Amino acid sequence: MLHATQADLPNAQYYFERAVALSPANAKYHYNLALILHQTGNAERALRELDEAIKLGSDNPQTYMYAARLYSELGQKEKAESALRRALAEAPKDPASLSPLGDMLIAQGKWAGAIQIFQELYESSPRTGEKAQAMYNLGKVYAALRDWKNAEKALERAYELDMMNEDALVLLGDAYVQGGQAHKAVTLYKEALRLNPDNLKVLKGQAQLYLNLGELTEAEASLKRLTDHPNRRAEDAYYASQMLGDLYMKRKAYDTAIQYYEKAQQSTDAELKYTTLLAQSEAMLASDRPAQMVYPLLKQAIGLKPEADEARFLLARALMREGTIQSQERAIEELRAVTEEVRSVPLASKAFTLMGIIWYKQGQLNRSLDAFNRALELDPANGEAFQNRRAVADRLENG
Repeated sequence: MLHATQADLPNAQYYFERAVALSPANAKYHYNLALILHQTGNAERALRELDEAIKLGSDNPQTYMYAARLYSELGQKEKAESALRRALAEAPKDPASLSPLGDMLIAQGKWAGAIQIFQELYESSPRTGEKAQAMYNLGKVYAALRDWKNAEKALERAYELDMMNEDALVLLGDAYVQGGQAHKAVTLYKEALRLNPDNLKVLKGQAQLYLNLGELTEAEASLKRLTDHPNRRAEDAYYASQMLGDLYMKRKAYDTAIQYYEKAQQSTDAELKYTTLLAQSEAMLASDRPAQMVYPLLKQAIGLKPEADEARFLLARALMREGTIQSQERAIEELRAVTEEVRSVPLASKAFTLMGIIWYKQGQLNRSLDAFNRALELDPANGEAFQNRRAVADRLENG
């Protein structure tokens, strides 16, 4: 492996190809060659060599673990899962195999399998830390399934085992709120901050909780604590500014919200910046600023996330407000980009609704009706689409 570790990939490939030629039944040589081929961009050959390594087999579970990781990098999720199961066959109940297999099942949306794996990991692991992580992961699965009762149980156990796990605490708080027990979430955060007033992640979670509950005075106090904390980083301050913007949006103080969003935009965190750009655009539209002022923000958001459906939907709303035929046609183009490949059913339903409204205003009643029908097919609970469809149907019926 000397040439590979020194980044001399052509020589490494040459020597591993020779090794495979001399010992074609050695699974490790095929795996090493696959790794080098992947690093040089030859994914097709890398996959063939990796398949051969798995076919030859090994009594060392690590071989399958390495193969699973490489399969994942090559986009072969099913083969990665199969390799991890081979590792488990060699070393049943091995946490080193169970944990990544559970993570992989979560990524594939195979919830029942993930639940089984994390329960098995919890029961079989002798280490408290591994048990805590297994319960936390199990809680994440139940939260994804919106099974808040079981999420609470798993996350409470995770937090009992490891009270330093801030992620478990934050998710447990969310589970309490979703399960209709917001008071337990408030108590949880207060107790955690009593034990460690300097835990900024918990302080952020508390602020978000109060904001979600509409307890704006309490949320503002938590954010002031975060902003003034001597240990906070610049990114923490930007996060606080973004949340303060959201807080003032709830108060309908749009100008103040925009000022906070402008501060938050200085963040180097792409996700926070994207979210802030959308929020500032919403604030500008709510404050009746000219639509043209929103376009640069949304174009910047789309630049950060080219497949940014939320940004495109907001851009369509702004274009629609401009009111010209040209801007309406551009809005339709943006909405079609959202609906061509449905990544979010509720958002796609809203996009079809907005299309229907534009076509209704243009007098294209049949196209408008089709759009509202499509919106309701995606989301039968879309009240705006339902009301508009009824209005269009009445107009078509009465001429």
